[in-house]
Amino acid sequence: ILSFKSKLQQAINSNLAEPQASILSAMLLGSRRSIPQELVDQFSQTGTSHIIAISGLHITIVSAILMTLALGLGLSRKKAFYFSLSFLALFIIMIGMPASAIRAGMMGGLVLLAMKLGRLNKATNALVLVASVMLLANPKILRGDVGFQLSFLAVLGLIFVLPFFEKWFEKLPKSLGIRDSIQMTLSAQITTLPLIVFNFHRLSFIAPIANVLILPILPFVLIAGFLAGFVGLIFLPLAKLLFLPVWLLLTYLIKVIEFFAGLPFSFIEIQGLSGVLLVGIYVGMGWGIWKIRKHLTFDQTQ
Repeated sequence: ILSFKSKLQQAINSNLAEPQASILSAMLLGSRRSIPQELVDQFSQTGTSHIIAISGLHITIVSAILMTLALGLGLSRKKAFYFSLSFLALFIIMIGMPASAIRAGMMGGLVLLAMKLGRLNKATNALVLVASVMLLANPKILRGDVGFQLSFLAVLGLIFVLPFFEKWFEKLPKSLGIRDSIQMTLSAQITTLPLIVFNFHRLSFIAPIANVLILPILPFVLIAGFLAGFVGLIFLPLAKLLFLPVWLLLTYLIKVIEFFAGLPFSFIEIQGLSGVLLVGIYVGMGWGIWKIRKHLTFDQTQ
């Protein structure tokens, strides 16, 4: 597996210029060391660092691609599940099994299982199960692993906040994933924002806009990048042609990041947010979401 990763890395480096090659390597292989520090800072300033880190977003896309591919090949839902789960495990091993990917992989595996069994309506059960297993393995991550905290807060946002946006943004077009991108981005950022400010002392004002412009192309970058890299292991001339759209997509991504990072007042530094205040913010957020959901449920029963 690691030998395949090394060859895929060579194919990417041979066919893409920098920094496009480094960004694709980070997105596909979890190798982000060679990305210029200035560009890493720009990702941070625009609230898009998750693009270049193997996260739940990447695992979700990979899982969806694998399941779609398996069903498209004519496999039964049961066989498609085992096919997708096997390749998902190989992918996580290939990228070095970082904690974020293991976390997301466990969730992705449970989602695939729910799809196989036809029981996709209780995402909170899957979330609690994943959290419990990881905390049993290492209880310290509850306090010491910011990635663990952000991952689960983001998923909580998708579970409890996303339904509000689905109602408010139902008139937006669904083409190119515009509506889904806006809804998912805002939902995850609302629940993770206080913790991000608490840990990194930085509040980005343009993160929602930057994410909406970038996230719709992410599945195409992953699919096209992996396909071009795989072909590069077999037939280099064709790979050079396939890497062209990948370069165009990555160049667009970089230009968007550079533009928004260069805007004045794109972010501000915030120091001194206390842990007590952070807890208070999340308690208030939870109470507010509960009240709104209760109000909407009451209106629907009238």
